[in-house]
Amino acid sequence: MDASVDKGADAKEVSPPSHPQKCPSPPSALAYQTAHITDTKRPALIASSATCLSLAYILVFLRLTSRRIAHNPLGPDDHAILLALLFTTAFVATVLLNVHYGLGRHLILVTDFPSFGKGILAAEILYNPAILATKISILCLYRRLFPVRKFVVVLWVVGGFVAAYSFTAAMVNLLQCLPIDADWNPAVKPRCVNLDVELVIVSSINVVTDFTILVLPMPLVWRLQTSRARKAQVSGMFLLGGFIVRATYVSKVSLVDGSWADADGAIWSVVETCIAVVSACLPTLRPLLGKYAGRGSSKGKSDPSYAMGRPENGRSGAGGSNMRKDDVEQRTVETDEKTLVSRGADGFVGSGAKGF
Repeated sequence: MDASVDKGADAKEVSPPSHPQKCPSPPSALAYQTAHITDTKRPALIASSATCLSLAYILVFLRLTSRRIAHNPLGPDDHAILLALLFTTAFVATVLLNVHYGLGRHLILVTDFPSFGKGILAAEILYNPAILATKISILCLYRRLFPVRKFVVVLWVVGGFVAAYSFTAAMVNLLQCLPIDADWNPAVKPRCVNLDVELVIVSSINVVTDFTILVLPMPLVWRLQTSRARKAQVSGMFLLGGFIVRATYVSKVSLVDGSWADADGAIWSVVETCIAVVSACLPTLRPLLGKYAGRGSSKGKSDPSYAMGRPENGRSGAGGSNMRKDDVEQRTVETDEKTLVSRGADGFVGSGAKGF
């Protein structure tokens, strides 16, 4: 519940939508809601949910198709994006369920407040694993492309932090007001943390992790022994994968009309989770685009696990070399990156469809 202990006060709200708490409405609020009883944000909620979730499904399907064209087996990054799609679907479905219970309409029209309150709480919690799984998918993609020990250690550290933070955020969503049933039972007086401070911290950490994931591969990419144009192309592909819409919606709202006020935050949270899945899939579509542009190759030389020496199964890579992982790690970064270009990643930065 986006509230301080004073349930009648105004508070900041940041998506995902906050817990509602139905409380006695002052005469002015009741008069306003009655005068605007036909107002609705439900069409916008339904349209954004249907459009964005459909787009996420299409991009995941194209990602899997691209893997098949390149004869590449599914990797941990693909499994993680499928998990992200599952959680995103659950999150969007919960938002739509809340629309059924009154989200997007004024609070005086909410007739089943316990179901509405439980739905908002569920949406808040599901938002976290949806974003987490997408970020893990991007980190796993980096791992397949750059299996160098030091870089992999950094990926594990970042992934561990993101996982710990997401679990903590989900628990805060669940326990930010106690007892928990105060989120849907107006007869229970809640004891809440300072949600203004909580929301600032949560949003700040999200921005930091987004930026970190975005720039992680850039040092390796920009030390490649190739042209600036190709470096820029590689960077663009990674930026597409790391781009996650940070849909932070902040407004000052009256807590006596939460079903109406939370609607905008819900819309932007749906956009964020779905577009994150879309963005994580875009860098993997090169084989598919290359094929239908008449430049594709159905040869399976582009498995990202071959990108920097030893493939994940320990056998030789696409270029026919049998370089060991330890040998790769002992080379200079420039030599590693030259190997990346010469052993399959040139399809990623240059012509042909040998990328992901």
